[in-house]
Amino acid sequence: FDSDGSGNISATELVQVFRILRHNLTNVEVEQIFHDHDTNKDGCIDFTEFACLWWDREQQNLESDFEDCLRLAFNCFDVNE
Repeated sequence: FDSDGSGNISATELVQVFRILRHNLTNVEVEQIFHDHDTNKDGCIDFTEFACLWWDREQQNLESDFEDCLRLAFNCFDVNE
């Protein structure tokens, strides 16, 4: 995904990564990712920053999946629904 071989991922390259993974990021989402994860503020995401970004997104997915499963299980036993 590091198309220019710089050892870092630019905003453009990050968008390409997420498009391949079928996640179309908005400009606001890209800006938020860089704000949250470009810890050295060099305008690129290095490997360590990318690893943290990926970890955070995976944790969000796990929490979301857990909440969905919990809600489904609850609804199975909720006789008022």
